[in-house]
Amino acid sequence: MMLASRSQKNHYRCNGPGPMSATMTARDIDPRDKAWVQREARLVDISTEEFIRRVIREKRARAERRTKPSDAFRHYFGPEHGVELLLPWRPGQRRVELTDRKEA
Repeated sequence: MMLASRSQKNHYRCNGPGPMSATMTARDIDPRDKAWVQREARLVDISTEEFIRRVIREKRARAERRTKPSDAFRHYFGPEHGVELLLPWRPGQRRVELTDRKEA
C-alpha cells in the first residue's frame, strides 16, 4: 500500500501498511548534512536510521507541546508580573428553556 509519494527532483516516498514497515527515501541531501547525521549516530552508537527516527520523534514531541501565543503572553505579562489581563466582554447566547407546558 502506497502511503505517500511525490515524483519530482526532491522527493520522498513512504511505502508499507503500517508505521513500522514504512520506507522513506530522501533525495538530494546536502553531503554535509549526511555526514553530520552519520557522525552523530556514530557518537551515540546507533544506526543512522534509528538516529533519524529519534530526531523526528523529538521534533514532533516538541511541536505537540509548543505553547500558544496566549500562553506566552500570559507568562510574560500576567498577574505574576503586575499586569491585570482583562478579557473583552463578549455577548453570550440567550438561555433557552425547554418545557412541556402549554401556554394559554
